[in-house]
Amino acid sequence: IIYMLPKALNTIPRPLFQSNSWSCRLYYSPIIMSSYSCAIILATLAIIRYLNIAHYPHFLYYVTRKNVVIIVIIGWMIAALCTIPAVVGFWGKLGYDRYYGLCAPSFGPIMDINHITYNIVIVGTFSCIINVITTICYAKIYKYLRLIKLKKNCLLTNNSRRQTLTIAINDKISSHYIPWSQREINITFTMFIIFMGYMITYGPTAIVIILQVTGVVQANALRSCILFTIMSSNSVINPFILLISSRIYRSYFMNKFQSYLPICCSSSRRRVAIKVTTPTPTQIQRMKKFTI
Repeated sequence: IIYMLPKALNTIPRPLFQSNSWSCRLYYSPIIMSSYSCAIILATLAIIRYLNIAHYPHFLYYVTRKNVVIIVIIGWMIAALCTIPAVVGFWGKLGYDRYYGLCAPSFGPIMDINHITYNIVIVGTFSCIINVITTICYAKIYKYLRLIKLKKNCLLTNNSRRQTLTIAINDKISSHYIPWSQREINITFTMFIIFMGYMITYGPTAIVIILQVTGVVQANALRSCILFTIMSSNSVINPFILLISSRIYRSYFMNKFQSYLPICCSSSRRRVAIKVTTPTPTQIQRMKKFTI
């Protein structure tokens, strides 16, 4: 939003920066770094969910609080290291818009070897390889859940087919299979929806970049504003996805919302509080037995 303000508001003097200076490139760096780190974190979450579903012992061994913190820090460090060359200007230097006075990545049809190699190595890695890894993880999770469901359905078949199907499925299912709860499946589905939201919001920008590189379309200021708005909406969508999919989040936000209501509007909240805090006769008997 801060980056797009000079383009959206005519009251801001233009150009914002007089040249393609270090400060101009630094102004755009949070967008690059957050895009890279978002791809890394989503891939990490996909790998964690795959280990949790298909390789639970490995999940217990590797996925600890300390390791997760280390992975997140390393992810942000990798994103920063990939952003520094474009900001400093020695590899993949950001382009400059003379009218608005803003810097942004250059994806025009005519690029030097410096920008071509940066776009292939860095942008290609985060746009293609990491997202492909994330997609493969969720595809494997779906395949594994399908095999488990098929194994359960084998019990409904006749004895001759049941043994053959069970042996074939057991060969594909991990020998360390531990049944998981429906909650774990719901968490995995939520992470998949977040990843799909990421692909939907960043996808149009990736398509336009490919078209610009191939020379099919030319760079346009209005189009860039629209793409940046769609891309930035990913950060706004994620909290709503969590709010809709998680009962714990919904109850937390509802309690917070009701706590800020004025006293005249909180009669329903008082009734709920009285209902929750006042024990029923059955609860009183259970507490007496527990005390005894």
